[in-house]
Amino acid sequence: MIFSKTDLLDNLQQHWADLLKRLDKQAIVIEDEGRKVAVLLSYQEWQQIQTMADELWKAQAAEAACEGPLCEDDKGR
Repeated sequence: MIFSKTDLLDNLQQHWADLLKRLDKQAIVIEDEGRKVAVLLSYQEWQQIQTMADELWKAQAAEAACEGPLCEDDKGR
């Protein structure tokens, strides 16, 4: 769902509870003069994104730490 900034502010004031329920089903994209500038999403979705990002960083750190001749032997096992 996409809202302009003005529409979003009007909807927030008038339909706060409905918008919160809607966030359980889908994210809301906020536009400013036709340019997408932000996304509202549920806290659960945000937590999932943070968890995935943390796992990605850990995997990248582990891969970066295991470079060089000593790690080459471990990769073949």
